[in-house]
Amino acid sequence: MPSRSDLAMGGGRRGRGPKGRGPRRGELAGFLTLGLFLALIALLLIPPQAPRPPPAASSATTARMRAAIVDQLGALFPNPAFLSEAKALLRRAGFEVDVYGPGEVTMSLYASLPARGYRLIVYRVHSGVGEWPGGRIVGLFTTEAYSPLAYPREQLAKLIGPAQAFEGGDVVFAIAPGFIRDRSIMDYGGAVIILMGCFGLYGEELPRAFIDRGASAVIGWTGLVDIDHTDEATLLLLRGLLGGMSIEEAVGEAARAVGPGSNGHSALGYYPPGRGALRIRAGR
Repeated sequence: MPSRSDLAMGGGRRGRGPKGRGPRRGELAGFLTLGLFLALIALLLIPPQAPRPPPAASSATTARMRAAIVDQLGALFPNPAFLSEAKALLRRAGFEVDVYGPGEVTMSLYASLPARGYRLIVYRVHSGVGEWPGGRIVGLFTTEAYSPLAYPREQLAKLIGPAQAFEGGDVVFAIAPGFIRDRSIMDYGGAVIILMGCFGLYGEELPRAFIDRGASAVIGWTGLVDIDHTDEATLLLLRGLLGGMSIEEAVGEAARAVGPGSNGHSALGYYPPGRGALRIRAGR
């Protein structure tokens, strides 16, 4: 972990992983830190909102089905073939699809996505584990350049912090689970969330934040994963989900087809465990 950090988060291709391990080429690992200057603006701290109860497990249905793909990884690791096939799968299943390119992946986007009526959101973004007071958490990267003077309330409340996809890379903002709970402008309305980056299901803090704000289920990896690996797995997952499989069935099929993540210990799974029977029923 770099000496400059109070908080380090994995999420880039060549950064150090947990316990100082250097991930292989293609792994999502990185670093996120919080500056000590935040103590100077302690009066700006905003108490977090109480979490919302999760929705009951049921089919995600609506008359007008919409899906989003958030492609923060496209800044350094574009995959037009993945985007093209993912959009085609969703459209054939009756979804309207919005793709948010790297330049659009800001904190404002993370906050506003729940208000846009999506039933399925695919986050193709860097993510990783970092040290935090009270434990280790997972953060999701933006492409918004970091400034110690920007968003002082959110920085002080430890909802966000600076992040690097790899050593020497650009420093950007990343959001913590608390940002999802406190800064989402609406609940997610039963949306299914797919986290393609590393550590999406590392512990419960991150997926629970989505569930507390109204998501039906969160699908992701428990540890490190190569970019090509997660791209392949996500397309298989979408085929299963959009073909009528339950979350448990689709996750199982994709996991068996591609195997574990890059370190051999990262599993594809879903949260919470009781939502495995959920199915996405598309149609107009």
